[in-house]
Amino acid sequence: MPPTKGATRMPTLMLAAIKGITTLITDSPLVEASNYFPAPYRFGNTSSELSETVERILTTGPPVSEKGEYLKRVMSKTISGDVFRTNLVKAWSEISLVVEGERGGEYV
Repeated sequence: MPPTKGATRMPTLMLAAIKGITTLITDSPLVEASNYFPAPYRFGNTSSELSETVERILTTGPPVSEKGEYLKRVMSKTISGDVFRTNLVKAWSEISLVVEGERGGEYV
């Protein structure tokens, strides 16, 4: 079975955060990547909670760009950008082989 849309988006969000882009993620036990994000960058599962988090990020504390740099520093303590990219490429390679095998070697 191919990865879900959520599974393909989470690495993108983590990579953005590691690069210093202010990034928000849902605070859910189903989203493993959220464990790496500091609490102020996580939001609940409703659109109103997302809206409140975006408003807070935009209107309180330092500018958004500084918040991105803070996120980069925090995330970099637990996740290495180079190791993350290597692991991501390896995982996609393995997923591709599994999907190809399930399809009998046919590319779609």
